[in-house]
Formats: sequence, C-alpha cells, structure tokens
Amino acid sequence: MRAILRMYNPQIRPVGEFDPVTESSSPTNIQVQLFIKNIDEVDELAQTWTLRATFRQSWMDKRLAFDDDKGRIPYITVWDSEKVWKPDTFFRDEISEPEKNSADKKGQYYLRVFPNGKVLYSKAVRLKMTCPMSMKNYPQGSFTCQIRLASCKYHACAFLSILSLYTFFCRRFGIH
Repeated sequence: MRAILRMYNPQIRPVGEFDPVTESSSPTNIQVQLFIKNIDEVDELAQTWTLRATFRQSWMDKRLAFDDDKGRIPYITVWDSEKVWKPDTFFRDEISEPEKNSADKKGQYYLRVFPNGKVLYSKAVRLKMTCPMSMKNYPQGSFTCQIRLASCKYHACAFLSILSLYTFFCRRFGIH
C-alpha cells in the first residue's frame, strides 16, 4: 500500500464508470450510512437538536486496488486519512462548528481499502443541527427533523443521491 500511496494523488477524485455514449466518466458514486448513537439535546426554543453518530461513506477508487495475497489480506487500514481522496460531504443543516467534523482526529475515524479498490471511511461525529419545530399543538405536538447531505467541491453544489441513509423521526421529548 505504501508504494501505491507514493504514486497516488489524493486531490484527484476517483474516476466513475465510463459511458461510451457520452464518452465521459460518470460521477463517483458515494454510498452513505449514518448510525445514530444518541440524541443529546432537543431545544424547542432555539429549534435545534444535537446528536452523536457514526458517519460512513464508501466508494470505489481503482487506483488503490492491490493484490490480496490469495485472500489472506481482506483489507488494509490507512492511518493517515489525508493520503486518500475523500468526498467533501457535509450536513446541510449543521449550525455549530462544522469544521470539527471535517477534521480527522486520531481514534475518531478509520479508513479501510479493500483489494478491489473499494474504500470505507467511517468517523464519529457530533452534530448540532436546525430543525423547524412547530409548537402549535404544544404539548401534544410532534415534529420531524431531516438530515440532509450535500457536496460542493466539484463544479457546483449538488445534493447527494443517498443509497443508504438510515433516517428516523425525532419526536418531541418531554421538558425537563
């Protein structure tokens, strides 16, 4: 893997599948998962909520493919995530310190590369996000908070097509 990473440029996005009709490559397909560990706070007055989760992304980067020694190497962990291209995915409704979640801290993430070039990037995040909360039917009311993702780095801002995002409905918690 060291030899591959020496020749690898993490600033260049992986090439998607080639389309012979348009004679161009398709965008890199990113699969996304969000595993919510805990909802730490719901603030009806500020219309915000805070959660802790594991955010996972996976994609193919054929430049990172390697020989698995006849199946003996299931994957390789890359300890310095800056050495591998990563999507610039962000949470659209995040309001506090989004740069905290963009930086990889030791012990808060892992990046695995599989023999076929598939990359799995997983990290712990703490998100404070906005959520419109109608108090019209207080205290019996309920509301739904959305988790929306986007990416802006390549050409123009675009919403990601999420292949597997575990969503949930956030119901109003009792007031403490």
